[in-house]
Amino acid sequence: MLGFWNYTVYLTYIGLMSGFAGISLAFTGHPGWATICLLFCGFCDMFDGKIARTKKDRTVAEKQFGIQIDSLSDAICFGVLPATIGICVSGECLVISIIIGALFTVCGVVRLAYYNVTEEERQSREKGARIYFDGVPIPVSCGLVALFILLAKYIDAVRDNLGVIFTIGLFILGIAYITPVKVRKADDKANVIILIAGALAGILIILKLCKVF
Repeated sequence: MLGFWNYTVYLTYIGLMSGFAGISLAFTGHPGWATICLLFCGFCDMFDGKIARTKKDRTVAEKQFGIQIDSLSDAICFGVLPATIGICVSGECLVISIIIGALFTVCGVVRLAYYNVTEEERQSREKGARIYFDGVPIPVSCGLVALFILLAKYIDAVRDNLGVIFTIGLFILGIAYITPVKVRKADDKANVIILIAGALAGILIILKLCKVF
């Protein structure tokens, strides 16, 4: 069987399936549930690298495959999926949302391709995870989209202008992906805060979707 099939990549595959499910939900008019899928993608992305690094005897091919499959998954989960949700909530901004969504996706994929090249070079020189990223990491879209959808569920003014807000947000974030700035990688404490914030956002969105209050 082609590819690598072991515990180091299973979580990446699960996140990728969640990304596809989210795109399908967005296309069928369910941006809220698509956002829940996006948040789950963020959870998978947060831990897949840590899990992979527990296997100390990974071959060079396994490491390189891990870099490539992670970025391919990220392109779908944090590139295509947020753009699709943006189109779903665009309203009268449909054409502009499609254009900005396309630009956002291109910037995200370029960012990931550049990361792959520099990460392979870095791993050939040093061991362990990197400390700084070049450009804003693409999973940031997970938090931005969740914030917009959450606010839209509870604030009428945001809901009424969600298409415009979403389009502007994706445009700014897309440019940030390819802006040459150093961004420090989140440490364990920051990851715990991010995880809790994401879980709370997901719960609040689900409660609203289920009409609990």
